[in-house]
Amino acid sequence: MALSCGQMPDHSTIAGFISAMEEEIHPLYRDILLVCDELKLLGGTSFALDGLKLPSNASKHESGTQEEFKIKKKKLEEKISRLIKEHQKADKKVDRKSKGGKKESKDGNRIEKLQLERLRRKAEKIDAYIPDVDFRSRDARFEGRKKYKGQEEKAERYDLEYFRYDVQRDCYICPEGKTLSRKSSKGIQKGYRQYAAKERECMICEKRSECIRMPNGKKKYLTIAVKTKEASLSKQMRDKIDTPEGRKKYERRLAIVEPVFANIRARKRMDRFTLRSKAKVDIQWKLYCLVHNIEKIVNYAVL
Repeated sequence: MALSCGQMPDHSTIAGFISAMEEEIHPLYRDILLVCDELKLLGGTSFALDGLKLPSNASKHESGTQEEFKIKKKKLEEKISRLIKEHQKADKKVDRKSKGGKKESKDGNRIEKLQLERLRRKAEKIDAYIPDVDFRSRDARFEGRKKYKGQEEKAERYDLEYFRYDVQRDCYICPEGKTLSRKSSKGIQKGYRQYAAKERECMICEKRSECIRMPNGKKKYLTIAVKTKEASLSKQMRDKIDTPEGRKKYERRLAIVEPVFANIRARKRMDRFTLRSKAKVDIQWKLYCLVHNIEKIVNYAVL
C-alpha cells in the first residue's frame, strides 16, 4: 500500500489477474495441500462433505438488448424442438422393445440388481454416514432447538401418526373420521402405496388447512413405504447413523467442515462472488481456500 501510494486496484484489474491464473491455480492449490500434509496437518482418516450457498454477480446471459434476446429466444426454440424430436424418437424405441414381452423387463431388473450389488460391495469399503432430512428430529440433543433466523416456522400438519389404519378395509381414517382409500398401483413409485381422500369431503372440512400442505391442494394424500428393511438402502443408512457410534462420528463433521465456512465467510468476508463465469468463480473460491490453508500452516504447523 505504501509503494502504491494508497491506491487500490480496480475491479477490471482484479478480474484480469484472476483470469490469468486459470492454469496456475490448480498446481498452486495442490502444492499448498502437500505442504499441509508434510507438516502433518492432514489426518487423512475422516472427510466431511458439506455445501455452501453464496450469491454471485449478475450474469451476462440475463441482460442485453432486445435483438440479443430475440436471438436467444430463437436458439431456445430450436433447442426445445430438437429435444422433443429426440424424446419422440427414444419413445418409439422403447415401444418397440416393450413389444418383446416380459423378457426385456426381466433382463432390465436383473441388470439393475447387479448394478446395486456392485455398488454395495464398493460402499462396504467406505465407512460413510449420510444424514437424512429428519436426522436432527430423531436426536434428543436437538430437541427444542430453534431454527435458523430468517426461516419461517412451518404450521403443524396432520402427519401419518394422526391417521388410523383399517386392516380389513385396507384404508386410513383421518382425525375427522373421513376415509382415505387405496389408489391403484399404476403410476405409483415401486415400493410405495398411496391413499387418497375424497375431494368433496376435503373441500368442506374445517381442518383442511391443518391437513393439506399445498394451499391449492384439493384432497389429502398419504404415501406409505412398503419396502422391506433389507431392500431399503435409505433405511439401512438411517439405522446406521442412529447408532451411538454413528452419532459420535457424525459429530466430528461440525468440527471438520463448519469452521472452514465460518472463517471464509465471517473472518475473510467472502459473502458473495464478485466475478463472472464458472472459471473465475472457481479460481476466486480456491484463492480464499488457499488463504485459509496458509493460515492453518502459520497458526498450527510445528516448523
